[in-house]
Amino acid sequence: VTGVQTCALPICAAFLAVCLTRPATAQNTAADCAPRDGMTFICGLENAEDLVPLGDSGWIVVSSFHGGPGNVPGFGPLSIVNSKSHAVVRLYPRDDAKADWDRTHFPDCDMPPSNISSHGLDVRANGSGGFRVFAVNHGGRESIEIFDVTSPGANARVTWRGCLLVPKDVLANGVASLPGGRVVVSGQNVTIWSPRSGWRGYTPGVIKRANGVIASPDGRWLYINGSDDYTVNLVATDGRMEDRKVLITSEFAHAD
Repeated sequence: VTGVQTCALPICAAFLAVCLTRPATAQNTAADCAPRDGMTFICGLENAEDLVPLGDSGWIVVSSFHGGPGNVPGFGPLSIVNSKSHAVVRLYPRDDAKADWDRTHFPDCDMPPSNISSHGLDVRANGSGGFRVFAVNHGGRESIEIFDVTSPGANARVTWRGCLLVPKDVLANGVASLPGGRVVVSGQNVTIWSPRSGWRGYTPGVIKRANGVIASPDGRWLYINGSDDYTVNLVATDGRMEDRKVLITSEFAHAD
């Protein structure tokens, strides 16, 4: 979940989303999607790794993670799911997807990925009634792929805008966008990219195996999950470690 100002809500929402959403496999049957035990299921997805709403449109972007750094990834497209009807629609790749490379802001890649294995996600309104989607990708290249999405639904229009190649020591998992075009990536380490200075390390050795990350709407604060020490940390985006607060120490091992 993105665009919230407290930590408890996004963390609880993330756990809730995982509990209420079940990945589909080739062996799924109609009975597998029948409601039971007070839960309903959404089928037609595989290895759903992250979920982020497209504003208040009622649609949710869902990634599909296969493989990862050092592994041979499978195919993991981006989808959108309607939170009310449970309709599942392929977002990317799709036959009508366009490519319009923004080489000024995203200079690393001049072509869309040849394969995609989507992982962490973030969404920001783009100011023109649509949304900008940031997706961690392990398919063919270790990157953050950037898409513009308008008219969410069966007739969604999606345009690839460029990518950022992720440093090898990051092992990208989560992504969060910041004002001013900056992008935060979490994984084994946390790093921040800016259009002016490129990548810089952020919290090496402070948070144990940083995993999930979200940003406050004003971009001043980051909520970073420490997967190995079961913590959720509040840290100033400018990197003032003396202001770091441990908000939650969880009983969940390797939370995201």
